[in-house]
Amino acid sequence: MNRTMTLAVLTCMAAAALAQNTMTVEPVYGKVTKYNLSSVKRVYFEDRNYDVVYESVDLGLPSGLEWATCNVGANSPEEFGSLFAWGETWAKDTYEWRTYKWCTDSTGYSLTKYNKNEDFGVVDWKPKLDPDDDVAHVLWGGDWRMPTHEEVAEMLNNTTQAWVTVNGVKGRRFTGSNGNSIFLPAAGVDRGGKYKHCWIGMEGWYWDATRGYAMESQRSGLCWYFGPGHAFLNANQRFVGMSVRPVRQKQEATQQ
Repeated sequence: MNRTMTLAVLTCMAAAALAQNTMTVEPVYGKVTKYNLSSVKRVYFEDRNYDVVYESVDLGLPSGLEWATCNVGANSPEEFGSLFAWGETWAKDTYEWRTYKWCTDSTGYSLTKYNKNEDFGVVDWKPKLDPDDDVAHVLWGGDWRMPTHEEVAEMLNNTTQAWVTVNGVKGRRFTGSNGNSIFLPAAGVDRGGKYKHCWIGMEGWYWDATRGYAMESQRSGLCWYFGPGHAFLNANQRFVGMSVRPVRQKQEATQQ
């Protein structure tokens, strides 16, 4: 379970503790770090259970890439798991530009990372997520990561697809040329406002690790969508909450 402590709550706690305005973090290993509360936007806690063994499926793809059997935050293929904004590593209640980690206002025109247009904020030219901002890598560890846009395209172009129901959950099954398959639930999407976690059971929206690069999508993250009729590549505003299905390189069979 992911837990987020807002600045408002943090401030109340600080006031109760003799009106202190400094937060001190003392790790088990490493140096003590102090933060002035006036400069803290959010404090969040992540449960990273690297002892869990996540499974992947070889779909016979040309690259040899394997796809996980479940979403981040889920324990079975049909579970929805958690929704994440692009480049964030925690689930939250509100998905809007004003709550987005890599933006300093509510318009989306003050990006602080993953940007190539000075009209949209700080320019760094990063084309895809760093490992520290890849929720699959951060929460699952090892060589797990989010797929790139090209890797999603590879999977879509090298599988057959069907809209199916698994244990009462609607979604899409992708079957490789070798007969192996993965099921992705139609977990919906969270666009904030009146579109808060909508279209559950009707649509699946999944982030990949690539930044939008076309002029109309430079403030977007790239993603992919599916419904009852089809699946295709897409792009969406980065603050939107979507599912994530991790990938990893081909796993060699363990010899007995």
